[in-house]
Amino acid sequence: MTQSVLDLLPLANSANEALNRFTRIAPLTKGLVSGSQLLYERAAILGLKPKHGFSPGGSCHLVQCRDGVLAINLPRSSDWELIPAWLGPWIDHLNVAANQWPLLATICRDLEVGPLLRQAHFLGLAAARADLLPPPPMEPLAKIELGADWQPQQTGRFTQPLVVDLSSLWAGPLCGSLLQAAGCRVIKVEGSNRYDGAREGNPLFYQLMNQGKESVVLDFGSEFGIHRLHQLMDRADIVIEASRPRALHHLGIHAERWVQAKRGRVWLSITGYGRTEPQGSRIGFGDDAGAAAGLCRIMYEATGRYQFVGDAIADPLTGIHGALYAWQSYRTGASELIALSLQEITARCLHNEMSLNRHEVLESCRRWIRHSRDLGALFPAGARQARLPTAMPGQHTESVFQEPGTVGNSLV
Repeated sequence: MTQSVLDLLPLANSANEALNRFTRIAPLTKGLVSGSQLLYERAAILGLKPKHGFSPGGSCHLVQCRDGVLAINLPRSSDWELIPAWLGPWIDHLNVAANQWPLLATICRDLEVGPLLRQAHFLGLAAARADLLPPPPMEPLAKIELGADWQPQQTGRFTQPLVVDLSSLWAGPLCGSLLQAAGCRVIKVEGSNRYDGAREGNPLFYQLMNQGKESVVLDFGSEFGIHRLHQLMDRADIVIEASRPRALHHLGIHAERWVQAKRGRVWLSITGYGRTEPQGSRIGFGDDAGAAAGLCRIMYEATGRYQFVGDAIADPLTGIHGALYAWQSYRTGASELIALSLQEITARCLHNEMSLNRHEVLESCRRWIRHSRDLGALFPAGARQARLPTAMPGQHTESVFQEPGTVGNSLV
């Protein structure tokens, strides 16, 4: 096996095309790997070996219900604590410990998918129907130009853009790392009571996603912390966030207002299933969003079994596209809110590839089955290593607010 096998795995064509488009327009400060490597490197780094019915990371499981297949994603301990409430309408006095998947499978076998999904969404659990291939998205990519009366700068801008990255985990941080490689200054912002959950995972992977970024930690529960956040965002050219809009509204942050306040600003919103209601309140992660996009259904067509494709593949796929769209918008001087969802980006890429060569898409799924238990063999040079320092939490908080152009703790 050689590294080129990566280019034949599911959705590799879409990832490679998007990354190639990005590298053609971005003034890269260092070389980048291929899009296919970005899709599959985490599984190789972590040595993930998927089991039937489970995602490679192990937190998402395909559950057979009475009338369909449900993908239920429980990556947090708090998710398991909600299981009695999730199944409460049907099962009284349920006691369930973390990772008791056989018990959940037994219970769900006699229940219908629809009510289970509605209850999961109500409680903030990540769940999706996994046995359907939804139609391709009909609407154009959600890019809302909020400065239509301004003339874009067609020649592009060459000052170093400031990116404020409010995201966590994978899609947003990957987007930020690509923009950082393109010469942007990226400041990673975390709450003092809630750091990026990826810090608790594999350190090598976290470093790859966040190397070279500055780290600011703020107390979002205090007026001073929120004030500082607004000050920092007022300096930004690009904002990356992966929160539900109502969570940002609690901090007094409204994307549309921020974009409209100054020419040339770009706001990149990454969600699981969409920014507007009813999907705007829905929790989503890479594995369940990929299932909702139809990947598990395509795996069934290819192999006769419902299975996951890739390791939370919707995350890196969306992160690559996020960097492309954000940079395209910035370099033309547009003032835009760009809303991407993991589910929609994955669905678009899947349908585009199937329209070109459905047979090859199915064959790529079969290749994934053959190679998924030893992805490390597809990286003969070994995993990427971080080349730049990775900041400790809050390492740059005070220095960022004491730079030239500040007065005391207030930016001017």
